[in-house]
Amino acid sequence: MATIGALTPSLRYTDRVAYAQKVADSSNGQFTVDDIMKEEAESDRIKLSASESMEAYRAGKGTYLGHSVGNKVVWRPDLYAQQISEARASRYEYYANMSGPVNIEAIDVDSAVTAQGNLTGGDLKNLSTYADYLRNEVAAATQVKPDATTFTGAWGKNVTHDVNEYVGWLMQAVQQKS
Repeated sequence: MATIGALTPSLRYTDRVAYAQKVADSSNGQFTVDDIMKEEAESDRIKLSASESMEAYRAGKGTYLGHSVGNKVVWRPDLYAQQISEARASRYEYYANMSGPVNIEAIDVDSAVTAQGNLTGGDLKNLSTYADYLRNEVAAATQVKPDATTFTGAWGKNVTHDVNEYVGWLMQAVQQKS
């Protein structure tokens, strides 16, 4: 659990409609609230997809397992072990090389459920991959920067700095949608 240095979440994060209205108002008619909301939904879909891909990579799935010799792929267990090791280490290296505090901000629960539904045609079971990703990222960041890591997650107007509480909300939302 990372709560040290907890920040107040931004308006964009806790109230999307108010954020979209503020942006639309300041755009002098160039954007509507609907335009902004669509952009935010697409951004959530991209973030969710990228985090699931990154978690699969760091878990050793989808790595190169051999090399080609002629028309044949040769199995290289040593290469596989090396790639998994490098993938897992990359999570820690990223935070070790980051200057300043680490702020991990999760997608709003309702937005994550909607984005996952859009990615998979309504199948929400992959949200557990997103939950694993968040837990692992917070654990890695906290291990590298124990006094400078903040997690923020929200479900509507409820905000938490506890990744496990957020994951619980995510699973609760999946159950409600099923």
